Amino acid sequence: MVDAAVGRRWIFYSWCWGIFVILTSATESRTSDARPTIQVQPSQAEVTLGNEKTFICKVGGFGFYPKHVKITWWKVSGNPAEETAVTTNVCIGSPNLNSGGSYDISSFLLLNPSLEDNATFYKCVVHHPTFTEPLSQQSQLFVKEPEKQFSGFLVIVIVMLAAFLIILLVYLLLFKRVPPRVTELSLKGPLKHKEKSTFQCLVSDFHPKHIAIKLFLQRKDQEKHMILNWNNRRPFNKSAFKEFLQEVCFSNPKNQDECCIPINSVPDVRDLCHSFSAEISKEGQDDGTLMLQVSAFPDISTDQDVKLLLDIEHPALRNPLQKNFTLHIVGEKPRLNEILAPPIVCHGDLVALTCPVSGFKPRPLSITWFKRDRNGEMWRVGGTDEHLGAENGTILVKQSVSCWHSISEGQCSEDFTYNIMSILTFVPSLQEDLESTYICEVYHHATQSTQRRSKVLHVKASPQLDNIQLMQENPQADVPMTLQCRIHSYFPQDTLEVVWYVDGKEVKAGVTVSDTGQADNSLYHCTSLIKLTPTWKDVGKQFKCEVRHDGLAQSTFKEWTLTKLTSLPKVDKIICEPKVPVFGQPVTMSCTIRDFYPKDCSVVWVKGFEIMSDGTETEEPEADKETKLYRCKTRHTFIPTRDDLGCELTVEMIHQGITLRPPKDLSLMLTEGDVHCGR
Repeated sequence: MVDAAVGRRWIFYSWCWGIFVILTSATESRTSDARPTIQVQPSQAEVTLGNEKTFICKVGGFGFYPKHVKITWWKVSGNPAEETAVTTNVCIGSPNLNSGGSYDISSFLLLNPSLEDNATFYKCVVHHPTFTEPLSQQSQLFVKEPEKQFSGFLVIVIVMLAAFLIILLVYLLLFKRVPPRVTELSLKGPLKHKEKSTFQCLVSDFHPKHIAIKLFLQRKDQEKHMILNWNNRRPFNKSAFKEFLQEVCFSNPKNQDECCIPINSVPDVRDLCHSFSAEISKEGQDDGTLMLQVSAFPDISTDQDVKLLLDIEHPALRNPLQKNFTLHIVGEKPRLNEILAPPIVCHGDLVALTCPVSGFKPRPLSITWFKRDRNGEMWRVGGTDEHLGAENGTILVKQSVSCWHSISEGQCSEDFTYNIMSILTFVPSLQEDLESTYICEVYHHATQSTQRRSKVLHVKASPQLDNIQLMQENPQADVPMTLQCRIHSYFPQDTLEVVWYVDGKEVKAGVTVSDTGQADNSLYHCTSLIKLTPTWKDVGKQFKCEVRHDGLAQSTFKEWTLTKLTSLPKVDKIICEPKVPVFGQPVTMSCTIRDFYPKDCSVVWVKGFEIMSDGTETEEPEADKETKLYRCKTRHTFIPTRDDLGCELTVEMIHQGITLRPPKDLSLMLTEGDVHCGR
């Protein structure tokens, strides 16, 4: 059938090629426009399933002109009808020039239909310049199934073959002895420590159905113990199976999970009664198929390389069929997460590096911490095993006295995996730990795997602030003053930022940083200054020096409050009464002292270099309600003599330990001619 189809396809393509050669060899000639006609052959076709069918679309009739024509095939099926373009197995030749100058052309469609194509229409559509709408014609295809013809000889052969098979089947079922086929013990995935697994072994294709299966368990340097004795002539007895298990188990078994085992100790665990069990699945016993299932809950310390010995006895076997299975138990590798460290590691502050180790089994596990300094030198600083080093032999194995190692551990009750937090505690310093690398190395003995995690320490030092100090002893109103704050013991230098505030508002004018330097311990220090001219409105205001630095989780600051402010007294012009003094008659000198604070102010009158105590009167100072500054009047009365000619008479004030004199133009000069003689 296939060869015939290939032959017909070859003839079809050869025919198309011949038409193409003939049509293209003709020459073209001009004529007047002529409309083509269309004819699809056959108009209706029937084909047997598995055969091919060809439709021909002839375009021409009496010829057409011009020769430009487009022919397409469409498949019309379904209810409602759906049209689908057909582009495969379509052959279209070149237009053939007739003697009258017109053209004709044919298109061929080769089909290999299925039953779904039954009653399907195939439509040929022609596009030509003489048409306003495309011209089409379709043909229907019917597909039928091939007729089944059975010859009498074939019926006889089938009957004889059936009889032979029946006889053969009776022989195989009742008389022929077939030894069992035994597959290997199969397990999906590895056999893991402290994880329940099920093995399967298929015993099949045996006859007769009588069979005996025994399964033994043998550990290293121990006698084998039976864990299954099954015979399909007698029912399975669970009580007998328990008696077999009692032979395997030690007396008074101890469950290791009830006690805490040190991380580096190998547990002394005896075999648990439920470590291995086996059963025969009863499904399929009648057709000679049995499924042996072995459930295991192994312990790597006691069950590694244990052997399961399978003995099968059957009438078709002269000697028992034996199968040996050696079990290899694997552990679970530990998973190391990134080393956890505080966000800021400060010089001189206690720090803890934590290495989380999870999901491993069984014990033991060795943990070692190493330190690599900036020069590349590396040594051991802590761990659980002093003799465990890294892979290369250049590491110095010495215990650091400044590091302390501790462990926090737990166990998952579901899969018996262990989780450990290895914590290395130490006090870092800039000289020893700046840009140093701490490495946590974990070696798991069961899986012989080594894993490492590392952490680079960027050690910083948080700045310390001294109290804000006032550079002047007594701050004075309208007189510049300077506040300073010493900042020290910080690292690195370039991340320090100092900001001054007055009553919560940032002040930038007058702020400077000076005396920057580095001490022998690599820590930096500096002094921040703020210069300003206070007024009486600044009394009670709070000055704050705030420091920001990478070594600080949040900024630190010092505060200082301006509690008092000194205002030195000012003197108005000295007044003389009478304006022209006369010898022998009383003269009063007076002036007003104002704008001083605090209240205490001592006033004396001085003539030349002599303090004149007699005749001096000073009023009690009074405070101004708005400015809160004090003022008072002072007077000095005396009788001038001829010795007073040319003497300077002025006033002196002692305020806050400071002696003040007014300018000379405020002093009264007693010169010759100023004092007149009376009659």
